[in-house]
Amino acid sequence: MVKRKSIHIKGMEHGAPIPNGAVMGNMIFSSAISGKDAKTGVLSPNPDEQAEAMFRNLRAFLETAGGAPENIASMKVYLKDEKLR
Repeated sequence: MVKRKSIHIKGMEHGAPIPNGAVMGNMIFSSAISGKDAKTGVLSPNPDEQAEAMFRNLRAFLETAGGAPENIASMKVYLKDEKLR
């Protein structure tokens, strides 16, 4: 059986006591990547800044897990306001 390695990233913690994600074999799974600024802990009211922060956080998560954005096979993005699509 493949062992699971939990990924924890300072500044990207969830409200719940769960890891940011896990590595199992050659697969990486995330529990959620938010648009909160990992350095300040602040969620900007500006949707563009939230998107920029989310992609910075995604890159940091992938690098910590041993991957890169070009390795992404599937990704879902949830928007609170549909007019931002």
